[in-house]
Amino acid sequence: MKRRIEWIDCLKAIAIIFVVIGHFPISYLFKKYIYSFHLPMFFILSGLTFSVYKFNDFKSFVLHKFKGILLPYIFLNISYFVFFSLFFKVLENNDIGLLEIINGIIYGNNDQYFLLNGPTWFLPTLFLIELLGYVVIKYFNDDEKQLMLVAFGLLIYGYIENVAKKNFFMPWHVNSVPVACALFLMGYLFMKKYKSSEILRERMKSPNLGYGIIFLLIGLYFSMKNGRVSFGGNHYHSMIYTLSAIIFNCSTYYIFMKKIISIKFFSRLLCYIGKNTLFILGFHKAVLILINYSFTVASVVTASFLA
Repeated sequence: MKRRIEWIDCLKAIAIIFVVIGHFPISYLFKKYIYSFHLPMFFILSGLTFSVYKFNDFKSFVLHKFKGILLPYIFLNISYFVFFSLFFKVLENNDIGLLEIINGIIYGNNDQYFLLNGPTWFLPTLFLIELLGYVVIKYFNDDEKQLMLVAFGLLIYGYIENVAKKNFFMPWHVNSVPVACALFLMGYLFMKKYKSSEILRERMKSPNLGYGIIFLLIGLYFSMKNGRVSFGGNHYHSMIYTLSAIIFNCSTYYIFMKKIISIKFFSRLLCYIGKNTLFILGFHKAVLILINYSFTVASVVTASFLA
């Protein structure tokens, strides 16, 4: 069994925590800050853990990713549909039909069709990102310089699409794949450097907290200076600000995370969350809806008693 890397699991935990917070009714500025880096962090982390060498051929790779990404996507949406049908009778009480729900699952783009379990749009997009990543890495024989050039080219293409505002409603958020895959490749290249450089590994073991505070302030600046970023909608505004916010904010939470996990309780907690990000992604909205529903019922009952 492949040995998991603790700090990657912990960063996944931080990223999914921000995803959950982003679905709370929070202020616009806080949401703007979170959305500037939480999904990019997932794209980078996916690249960090990616390997083309454990698969015999492209067919085995696709099958593995289908089982690991698309099947959970289908399961999570069917489970969500069952949840809504049982508790809220979604087909009876809304204008949403069964065909629209099925179309939403197939299309995987909540901006075009109604995707009942909205946060899961990320999964088919990740499937496409990893497919493209595999093809690119194989085609260029894992050459670092060429892969960096490809990543740069994907960023430019994604930015052109962003400015042109074309293909916003493409299935599986295909229009978001170029920029996301560029981040994925950056994560992949960083891990290659991490594995080959003992100096880098040593420096990353105990990062300076002061740098974390400085990076936090710089990341906040770029997040606030830029417009509202949406990786699902392929909206980046200034690509320089977008990339700067990603780099500095991700670096910030890496440094903070390394300090936090020195306490065993937080280390175990973050590792546990990081290992279960797929479950949290798929079911956190249902939990939030139930909590909101419970508060609504409680307030109605309380009001009836006080009346």
